[in-house]
Amino acid sequence: MTQERPFIEDLHQHFPVQGEPPINTMNKKLVVSIASPGWLSTQQNPHIPTSHQAMAQALIDSVRQGASIVHMHARAEGGRPSEDPDETRKILDRVFEACPDVVTSIHINGDKAKSGVDMFRGWFEEITRGGIRYIQSTPLHTRGSVSSRQMMWDDPLLHGLIRYMEDSGVKPEILVYDTFGIVRAAEAIEKAAQWKPYWVNLNFGKHHSVPVGRDPWAHYEVMTLIKMTREMLPEGTVLGAYIGGRNWLPLTVLSIMMGIDVVRVGVEDCLWVYPHRDEIIQSDADMTRKIVTIARELGREIATPDDVRTILGLKKPTP
Repeated sequence: MTQERPFIEDLHQHFPVQGEPPINTMNKKLVVSIASPGWLSTQQNPHIPTSHQAMAQALIDSVRQGASIVHMHARAEGGRPSEDPDETRKILDRVFEACPDVVTSIHINGDKAKSGVDMFRGWFEEITRGGIRYIQSTPLHTRGSVSSRQMMWDDPLLHGLIRYMEDSGVKPEILVYDTFGIVRAAEAIEKAAQWKPYWVNLNFGKHHSVPVGRDPWAHYEVMTLIKMTREMLPEGTVLGAYIGGRNWLPLTVLSIMMGIDVVRVGVEDCLWVYPHRDEIIQSDADMTRKIVTIARELGREIATPDDVRTILGLKKPTP
């Protein structure tokens, strides 16, 4: 016995694993956002929901699987995209009946005949009649137009909308699509944003953003942009990774391992379940469950809607 103890102590000194400090990269709750139904057609994915009930149910089922933010582009009954605020309300009212605490993330729609912030005032005032429940946060772009129907998101518009949204009690989500977008996001935070913590979301593999369709370069691209963004933005900025295209699953998992704060899943940006198989996504809830399961297996806790309000500094809106 007396000889065994020095032997054990020698082993402990040779490999002092018990003294290793924790690595806290993933030591924070993960926010999961569900984006559905988006703009894919039923010819691309026949499982895209096309009725108000089906759209709402897709969001409800995803929230029940662990999503705490719902991001939605409204469609009229039958599946035609719609910018009518009433369509948004009709769908989200069904969601609120089942999930009253969920956080909403809705794009603002504008009148192309007007300019600047004035483009959005009419639609925004209509959607916020009675409060901000339907649009608790809103994505704002750092890129220009991608089609003749869209306006240019220049600095005056971006900065003006950040101020307008913050003054209205709506949390701005600054969307970054490329390396120049990081510069624009940093400048927008410096010159316009005041509501801390700031919230910036990186987009990959969709909407003319950074392409991530080749391995292993896609992984390097994601790692580099996440690290670069963290270095260039103020400490404490909430950072999301919204990855579309075939490679969404492994790159979302990579982002989770890198300690990203927010991930987004769903049929808005993704068609295939896996990068190497032609299996079309049939259910947003299935994809939410998949990501939540992987995150938990990696030791990440999943944020509840109340957690999200703490993480983002949001107040709970009144119904």
